[in-house]
Amino acid sequence: MLTAVALYCLPVRAERVSLEAFAGHPENIPIAVTLFEPEWGSVMVETAPDNIIADDLAFCGRFAVTRSVRNDSALFARQMIWIAIEGGYTAPRDSIHIGCVIVATLDREVLHTAVLSGSLRDYRAICHRYSDMVYELLFQEKGMFRTRILFVRGRGLDSELWAMDYDGHGMSQVTATRSQALFPCFAGPERFLFISYARGKPDLFAGAFGSQATVAVAATRATESSPAWSDVEERVLFASSFTGNLELYTCNRDGSARRQLTFNQTVDTSPCFSPDGSHVAYISDRSGSPQLYVMDSDGTNNRRLTFEGGYQDSPAWSPRGDRIAFTSLRDGRFDIWTIQTDGRQLSRVTGTRDKNEYCAWVPTGTHIVFQSTLNGRTDLFAVQPDGGGLVQLTMCGDAKMPDWGPFPREPLFSENNRSPDDAP
Repeated sequence: MLTAVALYCLPVRAERVSLEAFAGHPENIPIAVTLFEPEWGSVMVETAPDNIIADDLAFCGRFAVTRSVRNDSALFARQMIWIAIEGGYTAPRDSIHIGCVIVATLDREVLHTAVLSGSLRDYRAICHRYSDMVYELLFQEKGMFRTRILFVRGRGLDSELWAMDYDGHGMSQVTATRSQALFPCFAGPERFLFISYARGKPDLFAGAFGSQATVAVAATRATESSPAWSDVEERVLFASSFTGNLELYTCNRDGSARRQLTFNQTVDTSPCFSPDGSHVAYISDRSGSPQLYVMDSDGTNNRRLTFEGGYQDSPAWSPRGDRIAFTSLRDGRFDIWTIQTDGRQLSRVTGTRDKNEYCAWVPTGTHIVFQSTLNGRTDLFAVQPDGGGLVQLTMCGDAKMPDWGPFPREPLFSENNRSPDDAP
């Protein structure tokens, strides 16, 4: 298990690096990351820690990252780079220790130091942890770099759930049902929900990461589809044909206390909770074509948000609560769009000629993951909500239906990592 054995910080006033003094561009901070040299006799890692950290900071879109072999203060001054990350690592056998320092490039003032240690097999996770530290120090917000993505990999009856790091690395198989798996979603950091044909029809199942055992949550004669989870309500939200046509229901994690939310003669499906659990976005064809609707989480106060496009699907509520991303078929193309929760400011996110669908938000609200046929097969991509910063995450093909997981529950700064000024 990843462990930070030491984290040394200057007093809290210096620890929280001043954006005004050192950055000047709060949403695009120039920062240098220099080469991390291994100590003599260390095991060489596949990707050096400095490359992972630089990739992290560049991915998030809030840094202008310069990679350098050394701290070149003259070069950095010309490029108006006032802070740099330096460090090194030692990797004796199966463990690794990474030392990281944030310095002011002009006068070499040390702004923050940290030493993180853990198993060598977890060295990427250790680097992501440090990137989260940098992000939180500068923005006083949680970073995205330790989050995971859950998705379906495979075709038809030969498809299982897989998980990977936010950047596409660390891919591992999660389920082994030997059947068709669909619609995965996180149910907290350690658990997940999905639809499985393990019993010959689409039923709702739950599982836990680290164990390939799964348990049925809703397995009746009906068709179950599109599960969602609210950490606030601690309830499962899903579509079911229990009464004949697809309607929306909620239940406890174990399937108990089922409650029907919609009562229509048409199809209601693809639900998702708002971040505070008070509202539900979903798709209904009650108007004649699948459109995006919002209602209170008890099923009342339904209202329609979209009035254009012949087909909408897979809504995902942004973590900030202000926008909903969804798939829309317009002009013969499937693309990802976003819309305000009041139905205003409709905006296209993807604009390629390929099929882009099934979207989910990173918990920071800065990126959307989706599946696309951009390169001729179905893979996962991430993009910023304004359509910028497109990054391909998988290259395996047959990767689809992603869900971006929540922040890890493990605290970034442990009790042993507090600076002196934070002591009671």
